[in-house]
Amino acid sequence: MAHRYDYQVDFKDLEVAYTARDCLTGDDGTRTSGSSEVDKEKHREVRLSSVDDKITRSVPVKRPGTSRFGIQRLASRLSHPGSWKGIQESLTEAIEKGRFELATKYDGKRAKLKTADGNLIDTMCVDRRTMSLDGTQSGARGDFLMICCEGNSCFYEIGNMTIALTAGFSAFGWNTPGFCCSTGVPEPEQVRRAIDTVMQYALNVLQFDEANIVLFGYSIGGYPATWAATQYPKIRGLFLDACFDELLPLVQLHLQGKMNSLTEMVLKNQDTNLNIAELLKRYRGPVTIVRRDRDNIIGKNAGGSSGYVNHTNRLLKSLLVSRYPDIVNKDTFPILEEWLNLYDATQAHLLEHFHVKCPVCPAFLDDYLREHCREPEMDFPALIGKEWDLEMREHVTLYLANRHLKTFSGDHVSYLPSRLLQLPWDPSRVFSKRS
Repeated sequence: MAHRYDYQVDFKDLEVAYTARDCLTGDDGTRTSGSSEVDKEKHREVRLSSVDDKITRSVPVKRPGTSRFGIQRLASRLSHPGSWKGIQESLTEAIEKGRFELATKYDGKRAKLKTADGNLIDTMCVDRRTMSLDGTQSGARGDFLMICCEGNSCFYEIGNMTIALTAGFSAFGWNTPGFCCSTGVPEPEQVRRAIDTVMQYALNVLQFDEANIVLFGYSIGGYPATWAATQYPKIRGLFLDACFDELLPLVQLHLQGKMNSLTEMVLKNQDTNLNIAELLKRYRGPVTIVRRDRDNIIGKNAGGSSGYVNHTNRLLKSLLVSRYPDIVNKDTFPILEEWLNLYDATQAHLLEHFHVKCPVCPAFLDDYLREHCREPEMDFPALIGKEWDLEMREHVTLYLANRHLKTFSGDHVSYLPSRLLQLPWDPSRVFSKRS
């Protein structure tokens, strides 16, 4: 008797729903202008599949020469075990079940997208937009599209799409090149082209407004999410869950001094370093960062005086320093580090202590943000706080950290509680509505 989840969709038989324009130039993947324009011809020609097909796994396309060194290609493979055949085969049943449920339970539409470099990307979209009587969008959560960028061994079928849907948003999932049916290999350039294709499709075919798109990056998926945010700065925001600052120090943390020369040769100053922190400095929009208090991948107990080191903390610190250099700096690092090292209610108590001592401090920041944080782009770095006394800068440092960072109790693979998946804090929207 066939298993009830043996329902299959043949990716090879799907027609290409969208072919991306080649909008990337240079090794850093800079996007040329124009890819955000609505392509009405593509919109008319789009073909979305239901679930009346069968599943097969495509053979990854080999593209010699896209990486400078073969060892860097190997590094990309090692950092993305989801591209390994054995991993995929062990998860086949779960993947097929997840895809079937997204299509039947949530009315998801599967589409094959073709990147500018020829890869075929497997995607799924659940569109929950609603229209008001006057034909405008209702403003409900379903009007916002969460584009989910998964971790290094995860797939959209069993990843964060269901979290976004449970939270009430529209959701879009895609599989990294080399993952399951998506062709290619998970090298940085191919990953960038894949997320750029996804963004073009969301804008040109699905007709989502850029301002109604949130990029949701989990773990290593924070890299394509943050890169896309730098290329599409008018998005509603960036939501980064369990993400690191850059790959090299994280790898060295786990290796604890072993093979340092090799890892530096492969990663240092290379595309394969996946430097999310540097990318984040180029994005000026709303950001929420989520960390887990028992993350054993992004964090590790380094022993000695270092104790537990969580690279999500480093990512937050880099963000705050780049945006508020006169507030968050060497003078306020000690209080920030103290606050970040707290993973329970005492963290809120420390912030409350400052609120009691100096209740007007956040108002100074609010006034500045109200004046300078205007759409479509915020004015960063914010040159404010240089003349403030230390106590005020410490208070505002914790206030900002609390605005951008959310913590929940769980390890790296714990599912994010849907209640935490919210639109990122946007000062330009919050404060402009105050009297």
